[in-house]
Amino acid sequence: MVTRHRVVFCGAIYHVMARGNRKEMIFADNRDRRQFLKILSVALQKFGAECFGYCLMGNHYHLVIHTPRGNIANVMHHVDCLYARYVNWRHSLTGRLLEAPYAAIVIDDTAYLRNAIAYVLRNPVEAGMTQTAEQWPWSSYNATMGKASALFLTLDWLPLIYEAPSLRESRSLLAEHVAKQEEEYSDFVRTVAEGAPGFKKRVRKVIGATLYRAALPRAY
Repeated sequence: MVTRHRVVFCGAIYHVMARGNRKEMIFADNRDRRQFLKILSVALQKFGAECFGYCLMGNHYHLVIHTPRGNIANVMHHVDCLYARYVNWRHSLTGRLLEAPYAAIVIDDTAYLRNAIAYVLRNPVEAGMTQTAEQWPWSSYNATMGKASALFLTLDWLPLIYEAPSLRESRSLLAEHVAKQEEEYSDFVRTVAEGAPGFKKRVRKVIGATLYRAALPRAY
């Protein structure tokens, strides 16, 4: 499997995506999804990372991960490797589970984080699997809204990105955001980084320093 080079710095927030090999299912049933979340929970604790949101579909998943230690590679290596081993063991399979290394877009913690979260939580609706995000049990929507256990989720970001005086108002604003048809975020889900000009400037510095060490392709 080809290694993807990453833009890495302490405090980076990523929209992480991965899809099954040949677009095949990676979650056969709810038992698989529960095991994936258990593995993710352990990885977050082990590497000091935080999960702002997630959505587990059929042949792919979405995560929004905050890495105070700048170690997204450690987190995702733990998750993808252990989950692939579990799937092969449980379903008596061999070979790789995912079609490629995970994609990770670095996002700003302002409007871009809002759009990323809304995009992730709205995935089942866009796929025609449910009519509302609330109806899909395998995303962080209900936990974020206070309707289910938050498990390993971190919700400190919610009042900050909406600049609301309370968690209740922030949840209301997020619900409205998720319910809307948002197309602008899907336009850059294949980019390296998205955010305000100051954020992009910081990312460019990181890329420049990494290029100097020949760790990133010049296409970045």
